Amino acid sequence: MSEKAYSVMELDEYTGGIIFAKDKRTARRKGANAWADGEQDCVEVRRLPSLDKYHLTGVPAKELVWSGWHFECHGCGMRIEEDNLIDQGLPVDGVVGFENGAIYCCHVCRMEHLSDKAARDAFGKAFLEMLRDVVRKRFPNIEHAFGEHKAHVCVHMGSPLSIIQASVGFSFPGMKIGPAHIEYHHCGQHGKTLIGPVRPEFWCCNGDREAFEAFTRHIAQDGGK
Repeated sequence: MSEKAYSVMELDEYTGGIIFAKDKRTARRKGANAWADGEQDCVEVRRLPSLDKYHLTGVPAKELVWSGWHFECHGCGMRIEEDNLIDQGLPVDGVVGFENGAIYCCHVCRMEHLSDKAARDAFGKAFLEMLRDVVRKRFPNIEHAFGEHKAHVCVHMGSPLSIIQASVGFSFPGMKIGPAHIEYHHCGQHGKTLIGPVRPEFWCCNGDREAFEAFTRHIAQDGGK
């Protein structure tokens, strides 16, 4: 038997969602665990038979907007609700996405957001590779050292794009505790972005400091060979 659709809402802040369950009691328990810290007396449960057909696919957000629900657009951030969409000249049927996923006010907003994300991801990936090139230049023949060590980058969505923070980890001879890192930070006090170039810096765990310093001295003595 297919599971049935229930609206479960937390009574204090009135947040919640659609729960698919075999009966109302199960829906209440699941919803309470999700939105009310397990307190079943703190949720309201309503049967929504018109949504039963979505138990395998998830509920399209536009169906809920038609029923008075609201969401925040994953792209532009606007409040997605019927009246607001009408004011913006956007049809409710143009809302894109499902209740438990990324929801957009329209297809154009979705495509712009995905395009921006692709550009941001490509920019960040290229910056991390630049940091790896800095490590390669400073420590020749170290390509194998990147291995599975973590790399991280945070891209600021401005015009043009800019890097706020980035880090690439790499191993080195004598390492016992953890990888060394080349790190880039482009933030001033209270999160303000700095003006001008920022120079990446090398870091390692305190317990590996002697080994890392010995490694760097060895590279210097060999003239980078």
